[in-house]
Amino acid sequence: MSWLTDVLSTLFSGIGVKFLFREKSVKTDSPPITINNCVNVNTESDLVKGNQLNDSKRYAGVVGARHKKLREDILGISIREMALFYGLHTVSELEDYEEGSKELPQWLIADAIEFFSLRSDFFDVENTQVFTYFGSSQSVFETFIDNGYRPIIACEPYLNEDRLCRFVFFKTERNVKRIVLSSALGSFNSSSGGGRGLILDLIKATRAKGLTPESVRVVKTIDTEWNDMQYGRFYDNQLFSRFGVIDLENTSIYLNWFFELEKHQEQNCI
Repeated sequence: MSWLTDVLSTLFSGIGVKFLFREKSVKTDSPPITINNCVNVNTESDLVKGNQLNDSKRYAGVVGARHKKLREDILGISIREMALFYGLHTVSELEDYEEGSKELPQWLIADAIEFFSLRSDFFDVENTQVFTYFGSSQSVFETFIDNGYRPIIACEPYLNEDRLCRFVFFKTERNVKRIVLSSALGSFNSSSGGGRGLILDLIKATRAKGLTPESVRVVKTIDTEWNDMQYGRFYDNQLFSRFGVIDLENTSIYLNWFFELEKHQEQNCI
């Protein structure tokens, strides 16, 4: 019994109690938990980056949508033709830009603005006017003719006393119509000094550049075309190709003024 007494005394001594109730040690390779290791904690830098990314996506979407509206609703150019115009390798590149999945590059935006005479802020600001106007004078008309443009006189659709018109210059370049529109209004009313003077300036410019009177078409617009001209939205791939578009009355006035000016200049040369 002496051995049992020794065991019991050992168990109920300080050594035995510590042996029975000692804590198991837990071994772990995990670093101590800190706030930086917590999941879903956004620092200020993360939030800024996220906002910038969202802003970039929104901008790409807005610019892409405006380009698509310009191409489809105003220019009337197919996506394949437009991709070729820009020199893109595939149509899908332009699709990505217009859908906003990729941001339109600055060189493409600058090309569109310059070639189509768009407002400089067209892709940044929503506005009703799309195109810019050019000034109207003999020297301006001559410059356009020198650069390969040809003139059209576009008359208002309804006959009134002033017989108003606008000057449209166009040429085909990179397989696309390039069209520019005058800011000033001409007039086939013989008593309207400034308006008639602009038509005479065009006649002088065409004569100076060796164009025949028949090289200038005088056409009658329809309401939508005239309104688009007034508000800087006019673009016509066919350029008044519909039947009966020639304005016969104003064409007659134009030819009379052309030959009167020619006769007057010949007399002054004698």
